[in-house]
Amino acid sequence: GRGRLPRAQDLPSFAPAAQCQAPLPDSLGVLAAATELGMAAPETSAAPETPAAPERTRTTAQAQSEGLRVFIAGVPWTIGEDTLRRDFAECGVIEDLFLLRDKEGSSTGKCFVTFRDKAAVKAAMAFDNTDYGGRKIYVKIAAAKNKQPEQGGEEKVYKVEGEGKPSRKSADTPAKSHPDEKPEGCRSLCLKNTGDATEDNLRNLLKDCQVQSVRVVVDRLTGEPRGIAFVDFREASEVDKAMAHNGEDLKGRAVEMHYEAPRERPRPEGCMTVAVKKLDEKTLEKDILKLFKGLESISEARVILNKEKLCSGLAFVEFTDPKDVEAAVLRDGMKVKGQIVFVCYETKEKKSAGTKDRRKLQAAKRVVEKKEKVKKKKDGGDEGEEGEAEGDGDDDDDDAAGGGRKAEKRRGR
Repeated sequence: GRGRLPRAQDLPSFAPAAQCQAPLPDSLGVLAAATELGMAAPETSAAPETPAAPERTRTTAQAQSEGLRVFIAGVPWTIGEDTLRRDFAECGVIEDLFLLRDKEGSSTGKCFVTFRDKAAVKAAMAFDNTDYGGRKIYVKIAAAKNKQPEQGGEEKVYKVEGEGKPSRKSADTPAKSHPDEKPEGCRSLCLKNTGDATEDNLRNLLKDCQVQSVRVVVDRLTGEPRGIAFVDFREASEVDKAMAHNGEDLKGRAVEMHYEAPRERPRPEGCMTVAVKKLDEKTLEKDILKLFKGLESISEARVILNKEKLCSGLAFVEFTDPKDVEAAVLRDGMKVKGQIVFVCYETKEKKSAGTKDRRKLQAAKRVVEKKEKVKKKKDGGDEGEEGEAEGDGDDDDDDAAGGGRKAEKRRGR
């Protein structure tokens, strides 16, 4: 019931498909003899043409959510995209095929294939754990995170997390659930079935609401939207206004809105400072103040600079009102100079100016002490030299006195 294996299955393990598709070299003598006898020249088998890629009917995120995208591992490194597309086109219509390559452009032996219907996926899955061009291939459903197998199904589902090996997803892992009723303090919504909608599309949908930030989830491999987004609002009342758009059309799809339970982030005791991370290198103090516009108790904003005098990606903001500190953390996920930043409580104590002054004084004191030691050593050396000179003078006097006594003795004799 598997049907015909792909053409690369019939090839020797040492010969790639592309090398075996050309017709065998025909003898020129045979062709000439056939021409002289008036016989038709023998037909040569032309290499099969690669089917043209049809127009896509779904985005990658949509196809993946519908189980129409498969991941294939173990592909012979000598087989390219054209051969793969031609071989697996026997399973059904291929809308997209992506062969993973390394930094040098060589095949990694892994690829993603997007089919148009479930029947094609089922046909491709039949070749799981079979030989293909001399190597054993493995065909699995490429599903998004939290994707659950269909009830009663035996499909092995892999979650796609990047360019590395797909990791096996446990069937016992429950999908993330959303509260049916609005939780207390809820200021965020999870939007699903958004297709390839961008941040601008979502903001336009919610243009009558005070949107604080929009985060569109994208595929790490392709960079395309995965059909899901998270929207934060300035006030909890804005969530109710946004929910009025639940089910409305968004680029031809009915958007689904779900409440997001607020994260509990209690302020540490005595904490009056927040840290802002993942900042762009061109961020200035005024950009940080703009992020916390409306919080009146800001006492200081410090952008940490690197050796090039550019923002190192980190800044600190101090407040005098604890409520403003808590409000500042709620602005986590907003953008500064077009880049999403992270805001969190900062619990490390700031180094006081007094501490710095004491350290400077101690350093200056050490320098003075060192200079005094050098001076004393130098002065001690000079005194030693003078002592030696005085000693030499005394010796000369002694020698002179001794010489005089000897002269007197000789005269007495």
